[in-house]
Amino acid sequence: MKIGIVTVPDSANFGSFLQAYALETVLKSWGNDVVFIRTREKEYLKKLYVNWRPRKYDLIHFVQFIKKNLNGIKKREQFIKAQSYFNICDLCKSGEIALFLLGSDEIWNVCTKVFQNPLFFGHGMNPVVAYAVSSGRAKWENFIKYPELVKDISSLNDIYVRDKNTMEVVEKFTHRTPGMVCDPTFLVEGTLWEEKYENAYLKDHKYLAIYIYPGVLTKNVINVIKAYAKVKGLKLVSVGFWNGWCDYNVVCGPLEFPSVLENADCVITGTFHGTIFSVLKQKSFISIATSNKIIELLEQIGLTERFVAQKDVSISFLEKKLLQEVIDYEKTMCRINKMKKESLLILKGVIDKYAKSDL
Repeated sequence: MKIGIVTVPDSANFGSFLQAYALETVLKSWGNDVVFIRTREKEYLKKLYVNWRPRKYDLIHFVQFIKKNLNGIKKREQFIKAQSYFNICDLCKSGEIALFLLGSDEIWNVCTKVFQNPLFFGHGMNPVVAYAVSSGRAKWENFIKYPELVKDISSLNDIYVRDKNTMEVVEKFTHRTPGMVCDPTFLVEGTLWEEKYENAYLKDHKYLAIYIYPGVLTKNVINVIKAYAKVKGLKLVSVGFWNGWCDYNVVCGPLEFPSVLENADCVITGTFHGTIFSVLKQKSFISIATSNKIIELLEQIGLTERFVAQKDVSISFLEKKLLQEVIDYEKTMCRINKMKKESLLILKGVIDKYAKSDL
């Protein structure tokens, strides 16, 4: 069966690529032909990596501004190379698609302009299913301004979400409780994430990996992290995003990203997929959560103690969390495997349902 996935495999962050790659891998393993529907213009995508129009802050820190954009150029090269793996096509040129699959990622986050595109809600597609879809921080009241998008959600027969907030949004507009499933990155075997990143600097130094959006951490937290790393003899390595306060910024491909975390002494992250891959690689980590979806994820896998508020960060606190407290990953993986098994059964059931109707 030919399946068209509607998500954001062309984003400039590792999580978006890896969730798309994982979902495609699962679907292909079941004998399906998979394509991705193009949802965004090339000019928009270029700006995700490089922006040569300096703000006032950039003019004051002009050297960092140049370094950031040069880093962005290298990052774009890596992502374009990786994204060439996907078969991305326009909806009107997609051919005979038997089923459209919306998700995963925050494609229903109407608080973000790019996700107000009706394509993310299955408009003009049939049949269509939502799998592990998320509305991010958008609440049901944010959707009131977009009645056509609400109408598209309400018309879907099969909706499976990955978080409680999205569940509440769907319940409000459809008067039905959607199923809950895990992110696609949990669905595949760990061997899928074993591509190595060869880098002399990482090989020669012990390091603390940082995977967090620039501008999220306060100056105080940054200074604490830097002080902790110095005391422990660790280099600070930012991966995926340019963070000028780190000792080294890694530019690697999405499939190499997990190995950068794997080879780190420990990890500090603030993203959903940074948390997922810290767990999958069984690292000592903390997640300075910036959204409820991260807190909810940690609750699901029994690691709420890994959530950290910025106000609590101190050298002694980092030592306790990253060095002294040992995570019981045997127990954690049991939870994850249960989620994985249940979600795979749901996804397989949906695919089989529409495969039969396509005969």
